[in-house]
Amino acid sequence: MTRKLRAMGLALFAAFAMSAIGAQAASADLFTSADPDSTVLTSSEDTEILFSYSGGTVKCAVTKFSGTQTGETATELTITPTYEECTFGGEPMIYRTNHCKYKFTTETVEGHAPVGIECENEGEHIEHEIIPWNHCTLTIAPQTTGGGVTYTDEGGEVTVDITAEVEVTRDNPGNHLFCAFLAESGTMSIAGSFWLAGYEDEGGPSTSFTEDETATTDNRGITHWSWEEGDQVEIGADTG
Repeated sequence: MTRKLRAMGLALFAAFAMSAIGAQAASADLFTSADPDSTVLTSSEDTEILFSYSGGTVKCAVTKFSGTQTGETATELTITPTYEECTFGGEPMIYRTNHCKYKFTTETVEGHAPVGIECENEGEHIEHEIIPWNHCTLTIAPQTTGGGVTYTDEGGEVTVDITAEVEVTRDNPGNHLFCAFLAESGTMSIAGSFWLAGYEDEGGPSTSFTEDETATTDNRGITHWSWEEGDQVEIGADTG
């Protein structure tokens, strides 16, 4: 089951990673699913994504990706990330996704499929807040990544490999000494991989929002999406 889930995730991402000629964008073909209606997409439990910025690294013990695909073929997917039990340079931190999601498409640039970061409400963004450092916060605004993802079709499952960059700003509201050593703005590197598996969509999504009471701004936290999963179905990425 785990191998199958991973292969599915690889296939979806393989579709995104069609080679581009030079710096021009190119299109892969389609994300595919054996379910003609709606497919729930879920990442494997052993997912690890690392975020590196200004000499420090964000590591999260729990990383999940989920979303849906409608129909047997699609040219883009919206994936919801969830990160929990995170640290930055060994210090505990809160990773707030707020109401933001990732958008994957079949467009590729120089061999990678850029990933869009999109948020539901104006002014929202992804935040990494280092609590012991007087709420030192790294902010990722809605944007399209540099680099991106590549996908490998494993025959029913898909693996997604991430080598991306995002622009980040830093806020040091408490004037913490360590926070001051972090660049006020710069590029954060994102690296890792995960597998996607497909399941019959039995209902949803159901959503909930966990507000972070430690946040310096109201209505900040993590939005959770979940779907009822039925039997596993094959997914893939038709890369032509």
